[in-house]
Amino acid sequence: MESIENLSKNIETKLRLIKFTQEQAEKSVETNNVLAMERQIKTLTMKVGEVHDIKVKIQELKIEKGENIEDIQTWNAALEDKLFAIEAQIADVDNSLKRIGQKAIEAEKLKEEEMAAQSRQR
Repeated sequence: MESIENLSKNIETKLRLIKFTQEQAEKSVETNNVLAMERQIKTLTMKVGEVHDIKVKIQELKIEKGENIEDIQTWNAALEDKLFAIEAQIADVDNSLKRIGQKAIEAEKLKEEEMAAQSRQR
């Protein structure tokens, strides 16, 4: 069975990786790099899930150990705040992807309309 200390270190490592990935995601949004955004959404979503799973294990261990429930809730709330912020960024990146996709559809439609107009003029 893993210790609370080791699991906590694991969470911190994953949060550092998430922070690094968030920075990359910001650059990808700025440059409209669709493939990178898709990868980063996948990575961020996966790592948030992993942090959540570890958080639950730690909660179980703390309860088993007899720690005060209010202390556990305080610890949990602080971690959840971090996860909510990350999930908000995931949603922002996803919205950026959708906007890029919509612009591409609109550009293609405009191109088709222009081609149709040109062929009618002939």
